[in-house]
Amino acid sequence: EYISTRWYRAPECLLTDGYYGPEMDMWGAGCVMFEITTLFPLFPGANEADQIARIHKIIGTKTETLEKLKAKGASHISFKFPMEKGTGILDHLKHAAPEAQDLMLRLLKYDATERITAREAMQHAYFKDMRDSDRAKAEATAHAAAKKEAESMAAASNKFTESMTATQSGTHAAKTSKSSAHKYGKSDQNKLVVGGHNSQLKGG
Repeated sequence: EYISTRWYRAPECLLTDGYYGPEMDMWGAGCVMFEITTLFPLFPGANEADQIARIHKIIGTKTETLEKLKAKGASHISFKFPMEKGTGILDHLKHAAPEAQDLMLRLLKYDATERITAREAMQHAYFKDMRDSDRAKAEATAHAAAKKEAESMAAASNKFTESMTATQSGTHAAKTSKSSAHKYGKSDQNKLVVGGHNSQLKGG
């Protein structure tokens, strides 16, 4: 079956000549979320007039919002819509979790100014498990990085200590060797002096 992007267009997109903003994307997201949840499209309109009629049958005819949109209305659209109370979206979402129902209701507000923003949607209770999972992963990554850094610093410290110990040992050995050489040097000198003195005595 043919799927048209018309099915996911917000009322302000259908009823005006380009007077819409990023809020229409939130409407589209709500339509897609509904379709994923129920496995059927929420507003499968055959044309723009039928699209608006389908929206009104479920959400209701919002007179105040329509009056605001009429001032910027598309020339090819008649704003003489029949009054519809609307069956409501929840009749089709009885099996969905309460958090999912609430998010879709906020995404599918007829008035764009009342629609939830993308930032607000990401903070919605529906995404709590995802946020908790991301937070846990971030904390685990930070902990692993801190542990690795600590181990690296400890290894560097141990290497430095070993290097200093080796240097000190080498210095001590050099001093000992020099001291011994000096000691033995003096001993040899004394032997020469004593030997020379004895030679003189024998010669005398």
